[in-house]
Amino acid sequence: MDTPKIRVLLVDDQRLMHEGLRIILEDAADIDTSHELNVLQLIAAGHNNTEIADKLSVSESTVKTHINHIFSKLGARDRGHAIALAHQLGLTGK
Repeated sequence: MDTPKIRVLLVDDQRLMHEGLRIILEDAADIDTSHELNVLQLIAAGHNNTEIADKLSVSESTVKTHINHIFSKLGARDRGHAIALAHQLGLTGK
């Protein structure tokens, strides 16, 4: 590739990254239900699904549903990724 094509690709990548971050931020703003936020904060504190269910007095199935919603809204692929994104977005209270 010559330099102009590389530059165009980099600009496109930066635009896509910015657009992707904007979408994640908009979706993360939807994590406003106290249950989802509590679940996210408990995940970040290292609790497993059973512990979260006990702490919130809900079923494990409900916790899993909240976690799936959180992953979807953050664009996270797993718990670790969700925690990292939550820290970056200031959603963990730390």
